[in-house]
Amino acid sequence: MKKTIIVAAIFAFTIIVGACSSPTQKVEEAKTEVVEANNELDDANAEYMSDMAKYKAETADKIAANEVIIKDFNARIASQKKDAQVEYKQKVA
Repeated sequence: MKKTIIVAAIFAFTIIVGACSSPTQKVEEAKTEVVEANNELDDANAEYMSDMAKYKAETADKIAANEVIIKDFNARIASQKKDAQVEYKQKVA
């Protein structure tokens, strides 16, 4: 019986002492986690912006290439007969 009371007292003392220092430590850990999360977010945003810039450049190149193809096509069908021109334009549209 005395052994049970002593174990319970030690357990209660450990909880009380642990609880006193725990919130401060938890706050510090939370602050550290927030700083790390913000750093990771900044890195992810920078990577995203880099990817978007690359995507925009690639898309602009593809659009420019397609515009050249369309101009060449229009120049080529301009020399065709009117019936062929109408047919080509209907197929393209």
